Amino acid sequence: MMKKIFFFLSVVAGLVSCKDNSNAETFTSGNTDIMIEESVLPITEDMIKVFESHYNKASFDMQVMSESHIMNALFKDSGRLAVIPRELTQKEIDFLAQRAKPIITPIAKEAIVFIASIQSQDSVIRYDDFISELKNSSGDKIYVFDNVNSSLSNQIRKETGISSTGNDVFFLKSTKDVVEYVSKNSKAIGIIGSNWLAQPDEIVSEHKKNIKNLSVFNNETNTYVKPTQSTIADGSYPLTRTINIVDTKGNSGLGKGISSFAASDKGQRLVLKSGLMPITMPTREIIINQQ
Repeated sequence: MMKKIFFFLSVVAGLVSCKDNSNAETFTSGNTDIMIEESVLPITEDMIKVFESHYNKASFDMQVMSESHIMNALFKDSGRLAVIPRELTQKEIDFLAQRAKPIITPIAKEAIVFIASIQSQDSVIRYDDFISELKNSSGDKIYVFDNVNSSLSNQIRKETGISSTGNDVFFLKSTKDVVEYVSKNSKAIGIIGSNWLAQPDEIVSEHKKNIKNLSVFNNETNTYVKPTQSTIADGSYPLTRTINIVDTKGNSGLGKGISSFAASDKGQRLVLKSGLMPITMPTREIIINQQ
């Protein structure tokens, strides 16, 4: 009787173990949460969709939030996989490394763009003048940013000391809100990342018809430059930022899977097609027929 009970318990334990292993997260299977800053949702969403189509046992639960909320979650260990449009500081890396050394994978570059209504007289801008106007609150223009806790807003607030909405500065909820606001206000200038303009959804596409990109002054070449893939690639456009996947999971799971895929030739081709700039240029094979 004891032998039968022991055999039964062994079988049950084996079945449970098999079930646990089948649900375990691997490089190409399982389920995991991924935090995404709203400004780079389009390229991240595309990358995940293609990854999941290649590996049908893999799935990601996308959580769209601000950069500040993402970093807080990483620090508190309530989130371990994220996509943010900036580099981590050495202090941030050292703090995260106390738990698990973060693996940071750059996947794309995008432009920081200034947008204005097509009704606006403005066509060019100097970044130094822009910072000076924010500091002095001249009131000549209305400057509009995405979420107050976004990566870009945090950067600008550190440079200018602006902490909240004022008479000539507005922080809205999202990049889409900025595009819509600027399209309807000739006095407004929006400051956003280029991802939503490169990969617009139906709403952004509609408002995009009524906005234009301003050329930004390059101090080194003494010229005004428009934001394009080419000017990002050759470095002539002066305002760019890198989109990174940050993995603090500490295992060989889906974090490493999506990071490796995004950095691969196939992932970088997807970046190139999206209108952003790949970190590494995808290879091209040219077949020459010899007769």
